[in-house]
Amino acid sequence: MIDQNQGVDQCEQHLIVLRDELAGRGVRCALEARGVWPRLRIYCPGEGASAEFDNNVVAAPLAGQWFYFWPWAEPVGPVTRLTQAAGNIIEDLGLDNGGPDDSADQPVAGHWPAPPLCGPDACSLRAARSRISELSR
Repeated sequence: MIDQNQGVDQCEQHLIVLRDELAGRGVRCALEARGVWPRLRIYCPGEGASAEFDNNVVAAPLAGQWFYFWPWAEPVGPVTRLTQAAGNIIEDLGLDNGGPDDSADQPVAGHWPAPPLCGPDACSLRAARSRISELSR
């Protein structure tokens, strides 16, 4: 449950709760409050140049419910399912097996070569809503 701290908006509160959950699982992360949207920066061993963008999670409302999202608008999971969202992040970043594969053709975020539901090139709102429906079940 989110504690309504004065001076901290709802987005930051959700990210603080996620930060604490990930830290409890041994994942190094930090809340970055600069910019338009606060974000949770997740640090991975051996991360590449794209990690500054890829290894971030934001919290945002959609259709009356708060979700965690990757920076390219792919949902990680609803904030009401914190342990599931944390597990998804750990799995997607390859942190569940000691780190991502170090091969040159495998990025840290683990979403390539399989394309994400919504990438920086073209985001399908229908695909995102479908993914959100799956995660909300």
